[in-house]
Amino acid sequence: MSSLETIEHIADGGEDVLQRVVDVLHDEVEHYSWVGIYLVDDVNADPRYLACFPSTRSEIVVPISHEGRVVGEIDIDSDRPAAFGEDDRALLERVALVVAPFCN
Repeated sequence: MSSLETIEHIADGGEDVLQRVVDVLHDEVEHYSWVGIYLVDDVNADPRYLACFPSTRSEIVVPISHEGRVVGEIDIDSDRPAAFGEDDRALLERVALVVAPFCN
């Protein structure tokens, strides 16, 4: 099963959907060294927010939109330079659509 298929299965129900999605992305995509989903208007208000890691060499951020407004973002770091490409963007945009209903 692909990471996206696993995430779509998680989104079919259960608790802690967002945490489980973060865990799948982190555990199954080798070059994702850190994965987070932020839902607060002020990232400094989120205790999980870290300004940076010394090991970070690449970062990708994908907005999560629901019912016409941005409700969060998927933020992924990698310790590899130029780690993210078109496949990552496409995967994370699809993940954003899948998790959007859980970001209220």
